[in-house]
Formats: sequence, structure tokens, C-alpha cells
Amino acid sequence: RLKMSDELDVFNLQREEKVSQFLKKVDRLNDPKEMHYVYLSYDHLEDEEELYEFWRDTVHGLLGKALNKTFASPEEIFNCFVIKGKKPIGLMNILQEMKSRKELIDKEELLSETYYSEASWLSSQFSRVMSWVSAPAPPELDPSKEVVSAVWLENACKSVLDWAYRQ
Repeated sequence: RLKMSDELDVFNLQREEKVSQFLKKVDRLNDPKEMHYVYLSYDHLEDEEELYEFWRDTVHGLLGKALNKTFASPEEIFNCFVIKGKKPIGLMNILQEMKSRKELIDKEELLSETYYSEASWLSSQFSRVMSWVSAPAPPELDPSKEVVSAVWLENACKSVLDWAYRQ
């Protein structure tokens, strides 16, 4: 029988393999010229919207398909994209922008009453389920605090609501 630490090692190896498989499917990360472009800095400029959209879609895919997690810290997300020693210089700025556009939500904010008063249809369905309240999250991106993909959350909520309506 495996010890707990061995099971954790196996789990981490499986997760690394899933992340690796996911990254192999992202064409722009497999072409050296494209990878160089998307790994450049991001300065929140209008002409960088295409770069933002690439990272937004890739991060949501990573969370939903590769990590199979409800939430992850920005540091964990960033580290998944360190490929052959190359680091995506602008990714933390992209994650900050995703947070400001409410495409990533702090886990603490998600559990707070404030979030549900701002998210109309979620409010009515989930305020009854959520019985605890936590302090609102700070506006800045904290690399160590976990965030939730708003796309993943919306899809999960729709699935729950669809199931509830069929009952």
C-alpha cells in the first residue's frame, strides 16, 4: 500500500502530465516565434487585446482542462507556463487584468456577500447555499491567493441550474 506522501507524488506527476499535454495542444506555445511574442510583457494597451484574449482563453483552459481545479493561485498558474526555462513576462499583468475585468475572482471574494450582490443571477441561486461570509478581497492581485475562473464558475452554475430545473 502507498504511503500518503507517495500518493501525493503520484497525484503531482499526473497533474504535471495533464498540464504538459494541455500545453502541447496550445499551438502558439509550440511555435518558437509565436511563443516569443506571447511571452513578451503586457502593458494594458489597446493593441494588445489579442494577446490578452489568447492568455485569457489559455488560462481558463488550463484551470478547466489541465488542472481540473476550481481555483489556483496566480503563482501556480504562472509556473505552469514556465517552459524550458522561459517565463511569460506579462502573464501576471494579464492575470491582474483578468481580475479587474471579473474574469478571475478571488476565492475569498467569491464566498463573500459582496460578490453575490454584484452578480445578479448567481445571487438569487447561491446566496441560500452559501451560509458563511468572508472579508472582501483586496483589489490588487496577490500572487499567493487563489483565484477562480469566472468562465468555469458560470458553466458550473448553469449546469447546476439546468439539473435543478429538470428535477
